[in-house]
Amino acid sequence: MSDEHVPIAEIARRLDLDRKTVRRCLRQERWQAYRRVERADTLLAQHSDFLRQRAPQVRHSARILFQEVVRQHGYAGSYDTVKRFVRPLRAEQALDDITQRRFETPPGAQSQIDWGQARVHFRTRPVELHVFVLTLGFSRRSFYRVCADERLSQFLDADERAFEHFGGHTREHLYDRPRTVCSGSEGGKVIWNTTFLAFAEYWDGPLSVET
Repeated sequence: MSDEHVPIAEIARRLDLDRKTVRRCLRQERWQAYRRVERADTLLAQHSDFLRQRAPQVRHSARILFQEVVRQHGYAGSYDTVKRFVRPLRAEQALDDITQRRFETPPGAQSQIDWGQARVHFRTRPVELHVFVLTLGFSRRSFYRVCADERLSQFLDADERAFEHFGGHTREHLYDRPRTVCSGSEGGKVIWNTTFLAFAEYWDGPLSVET
């Protein structure tokens, strides 16, 4: 791309890279794989297995781990070194907790509805498809429908096809505030799309907003 005079900013945008990374690569005479520089503390390295095993048991408390590794294993390094070692372990655990957490609702109580996107190749060019997704809150069963766009007509049609697929609908539908549902608020009052409002009233659904 550089040989074709594509600007660095545009290369970074297309490849989803930082501009500094693009500049560094262009300055290299030949491509080199990135290698992370390891800064292992030799005093702490021999205790790493103990720290990894013990950290979840003490809620990743660097202070407790430091005291135990000093008292029980004779570690002679600093507290700051232990704290730096524990930091990524704590972050990894927090991420695991988020991804494994499940929002439970009773049977028939709620559905979550949102759009997803998928890029596919049609003939010689990429095409972005829009995927309507309705997921039942209790069983996590889902209904998917691929649409050409996210216009209101496609949206309401997909809703009704989901109702038909499941043989009914839940008491609540949780929408992630798409443009087809509402266009914001004014004076503390939600500005509902009038067509969507009529659709909800037809299906016996009072509307409310959760922030």
